[in-house]
Amino acid sequence: MASLPVAVAGSAATLGPDGRIYVVGGTAGGVATDAVQVYNPAANAWTLSTPLPEPLNAAAAGVDTLGRLIVMGGVDTNGNDVSDVWRSQQLNVPDSIPAFVAYPGLAAVYQTPYVSSITATGNPQPVYLLMNGPDGMSVDPYSGAINWTPMANQIGTNAATIRATNYAGYADWNFNLTVPNPPPTPVTNLAVDSVTENSVTLSWSPESPVIGPVTYRVYLRHVLHDPRGSGATIWYTQIGGTTDQTTITLTGLAAGLTQTYYLVATGPGGSSGYAGVTATTWSPQPPANLRITGLTSTSVTLEWDAPAGPVPAVRYEIWGWINNGVNSATYGANYTNLTATITGLAPGSVHEWGVRDYDAAGNVSGFDYGPTALNPVPTPAALAAVAAAPAAGGFQFTVQASAVQTTWIQASTNPADPAAWTTIATNPPGSSTYNYTDTNSGQYPLRFYRVISP
Repeated sequence: MASLPVAVAGSAATLGPDGRIYVVGGTAGGVATDAVQVYNPAANAWTLSTPLPEPLNAAAAGVDTLGRLIVMGGVDTNGNDVSDVWRSQQLNVPDSIPAFVAYPGLAAVYQTPYVSSITATGNPQPVYLLMNGPDGMSVDPYSGAINWTPMANQIGTNAATIRATNYAGYADWNFNLTVPNPPPTPVTNLAVDSVTENSVTLSWSPESPVIGPVTYRVYLRHVLHDPRGSGATIWYTQIGGTTDQTTITLTGLAAGLTQTYYLVATGPGGSSGYAGVTATTWSPQPPANLRITGLTSTSVTLEWDAPAGPVPAVRYEIWGWINNGVNSATYGANYTNLTATITGLAPGSVHEWGVRDYDAAGNVSGFDYGPTALNPVPTPAALAAVAAAPAAGGFQFTVQASAVQTTWIQASTNPADPAAWTTIATNPPGSSTYNYTDTNSGQYPLRFYRVISP
């Protein structure tokens, strides 16, 4: 009888249904081997057959009812007991070329493990080889299990070829795996870059390049409770256009409008969630420091400061309220200076005054409210404590008015001539009593004075 091709010890041996003797594994040179040696009695010859999936020593071998060689347990090359059970092709069935009967999936997901398999029939049972494929892909040679995790540079179409092979021949399966772009994530660093009276400019960070080409849209969020007290119905409507940039300017907004803007990114793989930011457009600010600088029985002179803030005022409107604010009226809306005199008021009337401004677009500010003013009923003011002789620097006297109001101080050398009286000073309302010095009195041998409360 012919000798074994490989000298072994501790092998498993069994008689196959094809009349051949199979010697499996063992140790060769003291090391576990995966050799499968087959003896053909008719030829008195040994051949080396398909090796075991792993080197084994001290395994058990037998034949099942389908005529397949079964190898069980044993000790591996590290001296560890194993529980694997291996089976061969049907030994009494003719060899056949592999033929595929189950195929792998064709879709994969970025950075997500792709797990699929391929199956082929044949005798002997084929083993599987990855002939071509993307980096990181592997196929189990015995089960046909395919594993792969697609990365950024593998987004798109990836060609692969898996071969099923045995002694009778081989078959190749060529296929393309498609990895779509992942959907965008909610944008980051969404911020308000600038605002005007009727626009808001937003900016944000770009999406990752693996997302592919991305467009952005801005939405307004709406909430409805109908009927009242029920759960909320929420929907979104787009505002502005669509952009592929990382900034957008929304126009046509109302002045002083506060809104939350929700940004959505859309790419080949879908759309992101909403990212929101709140912005308020500019609005005209009210004037400041409204004050009374002149008051008569029938008029009032007002002054105010221009509004602070970025929106310039182009005109001002003055309102007055009477009867504790019950009644009101406008006294002009086209004042362009920071002062105005309102005439035609009733003596003894009381007004609370307010002023507001308009910008070039016609947007109006709130009111700046000034003091409440009483237009006095005209009563003569009195001159009191007139000095007996000119004081140093001029003639000095005290004016005693009946109310806080504008007082005209007049002088004349001919008191009998109404046209000879000249106003030499106007005292704005500040106090009902004040002192006045005529520094020009020394120019006249005789000069007469009077005060008038208009």
